[in-house]
Amino acid sequence: MLLQKSAFLPLLLGLLFLPALLFPLGGTEQDGSSGKGTRSKPLRGTGLYAKALDGQYVELAGRIRLVGSAPFPELVLSDGENNDWYIEKASREIVSAYEQQTVTIRGKLTLQDMILANGTVLDKRRMLSELTLIKH
Repeated sequence: MLLQKSAFLPLLLGLLFLPALLFPLGGTEQDGSSGKGTRSKPLRGTGLYAKALDGQYVELAGRIRLVGSAPFPELVLSDGENNDWYIEKASREIVSAYEQQTVTIRGKLTLQDMILANGTVLDKRRMLSELTLIKH
């Protein structure tokens, strides 16, 4: 009986981690862009959350939501892929009236490092500034 239990654990762990090995998150796709943004041609489309570079202008559609808690509430645009794009404080007035509504905006992307108190580095926060409301 002991042999059967000890053989079951590696099998169970293998089954749990098999999807992660077959379908890894993220990617190494390179789009060859220079990273310099232009107002006339903002980046659009699926997969933009992983591809967009610091300083680029992006055009996004999604729902404006209020996240966090007092005293640090944040406005975010949640896109169709469930990614949160944080809206800079200076640009909040432009979209705050559209909370819980779907809008299309254009703005400049800034990637900010997120570091926990213990020094653990997390994914970069996508912060939008210089917003223009395109459609509401």
